[in-house]
Amino acid sequence: MRINVRILNAIALTLAFWLCCFVATTSADDERANAAQTGSAIDLSLFDVPDGKDAAFYKERFDAIQDAVDNARLADEDVKKIDKVLSDAYLTIFRNLAASDDLNPDERGRYFNAYLSQLLKNDRVAEIRALLDEEKSKAKPDANRVGAMEFLLLRVKIEQTGESDADALKAVAAETVEKASTVDLVAENARELCEVISYFDEKLGKATLDQIVAAFKQSDNPLRKRVADEYVGEMEKNLLISKYREAREAKDADAMKAVAAELIEKSSTCDPVANMARDFCDAISELDQELGKSTFKTILAAFENSDDPFRKTLAERFAGIARFNNLVGNDVLVEGVFLDGKEIKWDEYRGKVVLIDFWATWCGPCRAEFPNVLALYEKYRDAGFEVVGYSLDDDLDALRKFEEKEKLPWKTMSQKLSTDKKDEQGAPVYKNLCDYYGVRFIPTMILVGKDGKAL
Repeated sequence: MRINVRILNAIALTLAFWLCCFVATTSADDERANAAQTGSAIDLSLFDVPDGKDAAFYKERFDAIQDAVDNARLADEDVKKIDKVLSDAYLTIFRNLAASDDLNPDERGRYFNAYLSQLLKNDRVAEIRALLDEEKSKAKPDANRVGAMEFLLLRVKIEQTGESDADALKAVAAETVEKASTVDLVAENARELCEVISYFDEKLGKATLDQIVAAFKQSDNPLRKRVADEYVGEMEKNLLISKYREAREAKDADAMKAVAAELIEKSSTCDPVANMARDFCDAISELDQELGKSTFKTILAAFENSDDPFRKTLAERFAGIARFNNLVGNDVLVEGVFLDGKEIKWDEYRGKVVLIDFWATWCGPCRAEFPNVLALYEKYRDAGFEVVGYSLDDDLDALRKFEEKEKLPWKTMSQKLSTDKKDEQGAPVYKNLCDYYGVRFIPTMILVGKDGKAL
């Protein structure tokens, strides 16, 4: 398993409701699997979390609970016993962090979403409604918090009514249309809500979304205009995908050429089509390699010459993917700074076989690969084998703690420190190696020979 970096970086707030509290939603089976390896008894006093402490206290307590659960040896009945106190502990931690003056608004917002996630997990929807009423009663309500709760409660209402009452579902669909016009988070996630409606009534879900998009097209609100454009773009993309599939299944060369021509045309105006142009060209290449290559070359040249910032960025990303695909046998560029701020001297690695490892502390598959890399390192380091990490972590404190805990024997470069560094004119000093090599999934590894060329 590998993690798509761009998808993860663009993760919607809606998913945060369900996923941001990854520890709290760990299944009993996962906890038992962790505990079966090595561990000790849990200190139950950790779960007795008081109110009124500072943010540092709650962050430290959260880490301590994590470590305790991960390292404990728990029987089935013990897991059931601590489930309630564990959940209550997280609720207290997230509630206090969400209200802490020690944190910036963005951090408080993330912890508030984690708090909502915990309430939802424990079927405490009434408390979310009470929180919404309380927030709305304030002189200056927090629009983000109001939007988050409005969205979450609306989704819960759709799921509850859809199971039992067709007429009530129509009323909730009408409420979805109304709230999409006034609540930004509902507007941004209107498609998701309509998909949930469609699960119970496909015709109603489609009609609701069509009504919302039609209203958004006429709106003067930039956010709603964007949502409408994205929806129309997605429809254009899906239509093109259907045409491609028909041409592929029929093995119709002329139809595939028509698809390629339409791809070139729509890439210039439709962002969703532009965004997947590289993958689309790869798919065309499966039937006609030369057509796929020539189509991509045409689109890339158009993007490079475009005045549109989005297409300029895509051109750089696509060029990175092409660079990665043709990397074997060519020199590997490695530049930037290590976690300690010192610049890597890439020339000093000549004469060694080097593994460049793109990873992050929040990437489970990356961490799972470390024992394999470590085994290779210990086996071959005396023969001239070296490892250089390239971390995608934005949270440098978390990265430092991880490095200290794991005691990795090689050095790690920091993408954040490297890309944040600017010259006197404000230009980047180092390339972002993920962009330069089109790294879309982690872990990704590049093996470099003694001559500095990719193996």
